[in-house]
Amino acid sequence: MRKAEFSFIFLLFTLISFSQNENLIEGFSVESMPVFEGRLEKFIEKHIQYPMSALKDSIEGRVFVSFWVDSLGNTSKHTLILGIREDLNQEALRVAKLIKFSKPAMQNGKPVKVKYTLPFDFNLSNIKGKTSCNKRSLKRSPGPGH
Repeated sequence: MRKAEFSFIFLLFTLISFSQNENLIEGFSVESMPVFEGRLEKFIEKHIQYPMSALKDSIEGRVFVSFWVDSLGNTSKHTLILGIREDLNQEALRVAKLIKFSKPAMQNGKPVKVKYTLPFDFNLSNIKGKTSCNKRSLKRSPGPGH
């Protein structure tokens, strides 16, 4: 019994030490999450480019991307969590890689690394006025003089 208790305590101590050395918090709540200067939704909306192939096919949906935010606010290890199709997935990943947080997550007054997941919405209604062609003209083949 003592050997099992010792092994458990040793394992717990090792995990805590690893977390402190790497400034890594996964699966735990932190005092404050990373802070993005401005509105993250506006940043995404400004930088996202609806892929023309998805426009032509009238594809909509939500892509989820996960990434790590380090103790400086930089993002890394971007991973697709839930996608729609390759062109939209790649666009969401591209924009996620542009994100830089102005302040990192904090725990006990120290910056820590945390995992962050964001949804990227692709809605055809949101692109109205952002493209020279409309949804109807994309569905039919161009006629003479178009």
